[in-house]
Amino acid sequence: MRFILFALVLILTFIIATTNHLKSRRVKARPIVGGVNANIATYPYQVSVSFFIDRIKGEKDTGDVYEAVIDADLAKNETESSISHFCGASIISLSWVLCAAHCLDNRRIKPQFIGIRVGSSIRDKGGKIYAVDKIITHAKFSERVMLDYDIGLIKVKQPFEYGPTVQPISLNTQRLRPGMLVTVTGWGVTTMGGDLPEILQKVEVPMVPYWECQWLYGKEKLTENMFCAGRAGYDACQGDSGGPVVYDGHQIGVVSWGEGCALPGYPGIYTDVAKFRDWIRENSGV
Repeated sequence: MRFILFALVLILTFIIATTNHLKSRRVKARPIVGGVNANIATYPYQVSVSFFIDRIKGEKDTGDVYEAVIDADLAKNETESSISHFCGASIISLSWVLCAAHCLDNRRIKPQFIGIRVGSSIRDKGGKIYAVDKIITHAKFSERVMLDYDIGLIKVKQPFEYGPTVQPISLNTQRLRPGMLVTVTGWGVTTMGGDLPEILQKVEVPMVPYWECQWLYGKEKLTENMFCAGRAGYDACQGDSGGPVVYDGHQIGVVSWGEGCALPGYPGIYTDVAKFRDWIRENSGV
């Protein structure tokens, strides 16, 4: 399995422990491979879920310090090296972000340790950082079986300020069709074992028939809550987890898992948003 909770520079014990934990459930990871540079103004729903490194180091986390970064310009409130991207996500309303459960389902991942960066094409720079109020993962998600029910929600403490580079995306409720050309965005690595890109990436990949994906991966690894998309040399990967998969202006999926990175015969596997539309509404009101 490919999606790993990614931590590039988090060399601290806390981060290492968290990363190792996540690697144990997704043996092989995925980035955006074969993509091109993208402008956040074209994909204003894309956000970066990031760790506040200094807080994880064990520094005293007072309410005043935490509140100071809500809706704040990073350059004024944090050093550029103090917050690091580890997963993607998408804005679905003024206060809610949609993500993957495997990015969030860990006892060490607490709201005060992460922030949501919006409005920037550049990884770990620019835009605004929003503090997190609440994290919700699907109750049936289990890393020990497979990455089924791989969906989660993040609520920010203060509403997003919409603008040209910060906008919500509508959620799909329609049945998916094989052959649809879908768009995946994120800051995942561009080669297997490579570095994260500085600029947001995007790639377009075709939907793969469900029966074909079952044949490639094995029926026991896929469920009705998943769909496949990809082709050799073009895919999502490490650091893209939790990010949006979009078709015709609607989010149809969440980056979840897969085998290797852009390998022939192994398309990416994504959580089907339409299957969780009621769950999202019940937990967020969206």
